[in-house]
Amino acid sequence: MHSFVRRLRGLLGLGAFSAAAWACIGVALGTIVLLVDPASVDAGEGPLWIAYYFGRAGFVAGVGAGIMLALTERRRSLASLRILRVAFWGAVGGFALPWLAVAPRPMLPLFVVLGAGTATVALLLARRGERIVGETSGAQLENSATAG
Repeated sequence: MHSFVRRLRGLLGLGAFSAAAWACIGVALGTIVLLVDPASVDAGEGPLWIAYYFGRAGFVAGVGAGIMLALTERRRSLASLRILRVAFWGAVGGFALPWLAVAPRPMLPLFVVLGAGTATVALLLARRGERIVGETSGAQLENSATAG
């Protein structure tokens, strides 16, 4: 049961991270379009609406990439995962969006790049966090050993 909860937490974490990253990119793109060509933005559409749209798509792509990683790389630790393979599964998550009717097909190239990018950054951040926690734990053990 503990393993299932840990995997579910990882999937939801990757989905939330991807949603936040994609939403930020959506705000930036929406703002650029609004500044460059305001006539192309319909009423009700704007940077925040685009952020919501991108955030939803990012969550689905992140969870999709996480599921693929869990199925194909299940015996590997964070340290042994190869960045190119993680980027590939992130791209697959982004590629699946238009086929799941979550995104229009013209957005496919952008979503593939965003999927690969967010999966790669998430792996690098997770490795960094694991390293920091390991260093902190080691320092705490040394302090407790010298204090005792």
